[in-house]
Amino acid sequence: MLSLSSIATPLGPMALVHDSDRRLWAAEFRADPRRIQTSLSRFGIGPLQPDEVPAPEPIAAAFADYFAGNLVALDSLRTA
Repeated sequence: MLSLSSIATPLGPMALVHDSDRRLWAAEFRADPRRIQTSLSRFGIGPLQPDEVPAPEPIAAAFADYFAGNLVALDSLRTA
């Protein structure tokens, strides 16, 4: 099952979709959980857990480093 988290960025809140293995499935700004679920469903992915959870530390840290200027920080993320 996939989880939805939110992190603060200099550009505003960012929604993150990740799994229990800390793999990133999606990241987007100005996200509506219903729209995210619809988008994932189109690709046969999901469902999302009904409640938002804290972002896994490795994912949150990679985005924080990226927005701090480390443009290769996201390369370390495991993706689906």
